[in-house]
Amino acid sequence: MNNSILRNVALKLLSLLLAVLAWIYVDNEISKSKEKNKVTVIWDKEWNLEIRDFPVKANIKGNPPLGYNILESRIIISPESCSVVGKKSALDNIEFIETEPIDVRKLIKSVTLNVSLRPLSNVSITKEEVEVIIPVEKGGR
Repeated sequence: MNNSILRNVALKLLSLLLAVLAWIYVDNEISKSKEKNKVTVIWDKEWNLEIRDFPVKANIKGNPPLGYNILESRIIISPESCSVVGKKSALDNIEFIETEPIDVRKLIKSVTLNVSLRPLSNVSITKEEVEVIIPVEKGGR
């Protein structure tokens, strides 16, 4: 009996070491996830989850100072779309993903901003923020 316990001791110790390292790694990833308020979804066919891409639209609030114009047709959002995971019924109600409000009341020159995406109920958006380039020109209004 002692012979079977001592057989392949090195392999058994290596297996134990790998298991401990895997546990430490997973525990660390869970801690990081909790710090960022992220939830990791484990894919399961029974949940009937789908993934779809939707365009991102800038949520512009306000008007620039007198004498300046926002060139809305030339606003650039990168990436232009993002993936959303959820049940079909929730995804069917989505037309686009909107950024958090962007206040342009003090803009007198073109800017590039990193803007968070507005969260949606019952779905998970794969991106947290996008880059938005807002062109401003001096001109009459």
